[in-house]
Amino acid sequence: MSVPDHYEFLCPSKILSGLAALKNLPVELQALNSTRPLILADGQALASGRLKRVIGAFRDSAMTIGVYEGVTESSDRHTVAQLVELFHDKGHDAVVAVGEGAVTEVAKGLRMAAVHPDGSMARAVGENGATIPLKPLVQVMTGPGTGKEASRMMTLSGVVLADHALMPELVVIDPSVVRLADSRTAAEAALGILARGAEAACGVDGNPMIDIYAHAAIALVAENIQQVLAKPGDKKGKLSLTNASVMAAVAFSNAPAGPAHRLAAASAAAINLLPGILMGLILPYSLAWLARSNHEAVARLLLPLGGFDRYADTSPKRRAEAAVEKIFEILRRMEPVGIMGPLGRNGMTEGDIEGIAATAANMAPVMDAASMATILANAFAGGPVSIAGEAA
Repeated sequence: MSVPDHYEFLCPSKILSGLAALKNLPVELQALNSTRPLILADGQALASGRLKRVIGAFRDSAMTIGVYEGVTESSDRHTVAQLVELFHDKGHDAVVAVGEGAVTEVAKGLRMAAVHPDGSMARAVGENGATIPLKPLVQVMTGPGTGKEASRMMTLSGVVLADHALMPELVVIDPSVVRLADSRTAAEAALGILARGAEAACGVDGNPMIDIYAHAAIALVAENIQQVLAKPGDKKGKLSLTNASVMAAVAFSNAPAGPAHRLAAASAAAINLLPGILMGLILPYSLAWLARSNHEAVARLLLPLGGFDRYADTSPKRRAEAAVEKIFEILRRMEPVGIMGPLGRNGMTEGDIEGIAATAANMAPVMDAASMATILANAFAGGPVSIAGEAA
């Protein structure tokens, strides 16, 4: 690709992945000037023994840790307010999130609220107008998660924030605490990774740095999806998907949300499918639309999706279409675990399309509602995708 005249890219997170990564957690926290971290977890992390392993990492350290294991899916801003009191009363100076979903959202809310006298979840600004640094955040991955763990996104009690300051200072990926519950969980995670990575790379703000993270994430999914679907407990597979999730989150955090992400979020009320699955079912049609303005970027996806030989053997004019075909191939592999399109067979009605498209289009930045409706209508009907050999 050509280098844009100007682009911005930010990854404030250090990523620590591999054997014994957890053992280095106290040292990494000390480097963040933390001596009294507060560890947040939910019942799942407690029951599976993963929280115990994280706590064990501090056994030989001089740190004083706090542990709160009461995070649930219903945790909200009131939970954050209670944790702010605990955080200050016990003199904590950093947040360690163990797990995914609500644990991550609460941890991000806490790191923001802890620097405000009133405990509000917003960027704090001092008297001189300078932004006050948030409390350090460490994310201990216990699997690929929702894809938001390492991202700049936070959604809690209806509050949706997008800020690079919400990305953790440290992401820990240790195989001793990484799990995949079953094949469907693996499939949902993989599709979310593909969608976030592909749309970030093919969007209007694409740049070489986004490509590095996005293409690496996509390649890890393409290379490991067959094994991880057959055996979710496969060590290499689950570690690969978790790394891919973090990479895709970094890419996604440096680009506007794409059509598949927006439409999946807007479709949640109409279709009882997990967000990653929805994004995956919409993705081929989103890429066909993105190819109209960024054909070269979609064509480049064939390299991480199909490998060098497939890329080299495919005519440049057909690479974009071949990349979309690879997405369909991955989707077909997921049919045995109950993931299959089109959306018309998954609870959506034709009457839902216009409203969902309008909602998706109105998300910041604003997009064309007619285009969103076209993408969604194609995903509703299903069928193959045809992409012109050259950008329109």
